[in-house]
Amino acid sequence: MHHFKDKNLFSDLNTIIIILNKKIDVDKLYDQLLDLDSDEGIRIENPKSEKKIYINRNLLGIYNILIRTKKDKTDNKHKAKNNDISDGDYLEEIHNYENSSHVLEFLKQNVDKPCIWLY
Repeated sequence: MHHFKDKNLFSDLNTIIIILNKKIDVDKLYDQLLDLDSDEGIRIENPKSEKKIYINRNLLGIYNILIRTKKDKTDNKHKAKNNDISDGDYLEEIHNYENSSHVLEFLKQNVDKPCIWLY
């Protein structure tokens, strides 16, 4: 067992986490999907909606899409499907696609006037 005198091993370590969000033009989304690394993600928001979409790509190349929607507290119509998760005030829906063309088709059907960010 090793003992340290008057000095904590971790006291000299400083950790700085920098998160850079880069806005993506909708015309460049396809290229960003193709180049997406496993430690990156894409966040899609619509300022008029309480829905956010997160897209990640795992090591096998599968695209994982998480749709997070704020629940309307006055509406009790939320019926869980197989891919739905209820998290307090949010409803989360998960989709998986094997190629970027399917992801784009999904987004065309579910997003209108998005703000797209690479994180």
